[in-house]
Amino acid sequence: MTDATTPLLIKRYASRRLYNTETSDYVTLEDISGFISEGRDVKIIDLKSGDDLTRQYLLQIVAERESKGESVLPVAVLTDLVRSYTSQASSVVPQFLAMSFDMLRDSQSKVVDNITKVNPIAQMPGMEAFRSQQEAFFKAMTGGQWTPPSAEKVEDPKVEATESREDLDAIKTQFHHLIRTVPSNGLVLSNKEDANLQGVLGKGCWTPVETFASSDDNATWSVKLHDKAGCKFDVLFENEVIGTVNWSLMGMHNISNALASIAAARHVGVPPEHAINALAEFKGVKRRMQLRGEINQISVYDD
Repeated sequence: MTDATTPLLIKRYASRRLYNTETSDYVTLEDISGFISEGRDVKIIDLKSGDDLTRQYLLQIVAERESKGESVLPVAVLTDLVRSYTSQASSVVPQFLAMSFDMLRDSQSKVVDNITKVNPIAQMPGMEAFRSQQEAFFKAMTGGQWTPPSAEKVEDPKVEATESREDLDAIKTQFHHLIRTVPSNGLVLSNKEDANLQGVLGKGCWTPVETFASSDDNATWSVKLHDKAGCKFDVLFENEVIGTVNWSLMGMHNISNALASIAAARHVGVPPEHAINALAEFKGVKRRMQLRGEINQISVYDD
């Protein structure tokens, strides 16, 4: 009995004919398109070289369908895809498309029962959650400045609070998808004092994790303050002091950033003591706790 979860193996012969290894007969691109439409994954290989030709043939199927008027991809989307091959977006686009289709696929099983004549897409089960997740993702990436074109002002505080929680849950889901793309030889750095981040990691993480915290000794990376402002502090790795940062910056948020940068540098081969020495020379940037002057023993900072 054939396992439907196993990709259907198609072999391409030297004659370029395609052979179905399960039914022992030749198939066409249209047949393969039908298998996929029925929910079956396929894998197409060259019989002689063993090269995986799946991507090549899937693109050919898409091109043929689009040319026959079965338009699914708008011109604007196709244009952006072409541009992504020549920009830094090429590393992000595959993950973003995969996540979007995963969410869309989760909702497809209930589409038939809920389709309507007025707006079938809007009534699709899961589409509201899908839209919310995408909106939350864009808000997170733009610092909350992105607003959907159809957004309406909500004046009820209870509604706003509910939507805020939903947005946060959607962002957590997006970041969990992102974490799952980090390879096993990578490293996830997490602020242990952020309950939301710990909740995301609690959903599952298959990459090594190191935590940092300014006031939690159980974190992988922690500190021992020499002053309340945080201008001088010892850096601890697994509760062992490995160096001291003495810089012009202050505040717990800057300490957290410092710990994360030291941990990240260590992962790529930079000795922690080198990173600590470099931080001691860091003067910050303009308008970030920039001392503007002193008046009557009062220091004025621009932040």
